[in-house]
Amino acid sequence: MASVLWIPVVFTTSCLLIYLLASNLPEHTGSDRSALKFPRNLDELKALATLLDDYHDDNMLYVLILYCSAYMFKQTFAIPGSFFMNLLGGAIFGLWYGFPLTCLLSASGASCCYLLSRHFGKDYIVKYFPDKVGFMQKKVSDNSDSLFFFLLFLRLFPMTPNWFLNMVSPILNIPIHLFFISVFIVGEYRHIIQRKKQEKDQVSKELTINTQKPPSKRTAMDMISHLAKRQRQDHVDKLDSVQTGWNKE
Repeated sequence: MASVLWIPVVFTTSCLLIYLLASNLPEHTGSDRSALKFPRNLDELKALATLLDDYHDDNMLYVLILYCSAYMFKQTFAIPGSFFMNLLGGAIFGLWYGFPLTCLLSASGASCCYLLSRHFGKDYIVKYFPDKVGFMQKKVSDNSDSLFFFLLFLRLFPMTPNWFLNMVSPILNIPIHLFFISVFIVGEYRHIIQRKKQEKDQVSKELTINTQKPPSKRTAMDMISHLAKRQRQDHVDKLDSVQTGWNKE
């Protein structure tokens, strides 16, 4: 029982570190410090990205340490919200720096979760999830000849949640270097897929119903619509002029 109590100790220490970093935010004119929190929706994400982007030029090292610490914290303790953190990294550091940074942090945070489980939680995971552990042990044994590719498969087509896979991996005797590399590679893949999806959604929003019609028909319909609006406007102008004349009389 004593060993597992180290997990809340590590968690509390991590929370304290995040708090100290956030509370010692450097002075900056015109910044809304209330936006400095883990984003739960796109509006909060936009406000946080604006705040940290303002700080980035003059306090790049501070922003980098704060972002890395927050990302590692969420990944280590399997706290939902990594998608928003990925978007935030791209907004602050740009594509070419944010992309590899988020992949590295994702793999590092998952590895910290792996180490916490190996040193403090193995017995409890086996005790409370015996069926799932037995199922995963059989699958790993069946695919031991191609373990690395099986790890990639588990990340891309999960048989179990990623947080549980992070915790059960040391019980399955998966080497940590294979674990780290598989998370890193899949992180890159998912990031690319997310960007492609965002680009596709953006293109879809920009398209209108008329773009699905042939150009000639679309042009003709636009012309007809324009002429109809012009005719209605002329009619309204004539009525206004007649009414003005009556009022003068």
